[in-house]
Amino acid sequence: MNPKVDDYLRQSERWREELTRLRAILLDCSLVEELKWGAPCYVFEKSNVALLGRLKDSCVLSFLKGALLKDP
Repeated sequence: MNPKVDDYLRQSERWREELTRLRAILLDCSLVEELKWGAPCYVFEKSNVALLGRLKDSCVLSFLKGALLKDP
């Protein structure tokens, strides 16, 4: 767990619970947690995989290059 992401979540009053749950799922996948572009970023083998974010009316889980994910 990255302390910079802890700070990000502390500032997320509206979506803190949802972002914390998504964070736990991503960390359970053995991804490395970093803060990039001002948001939590999850990395696998030096490649960015996913970003967490907060918007006014929602929070987001974005997959970088999501079209390349296999979906049987």
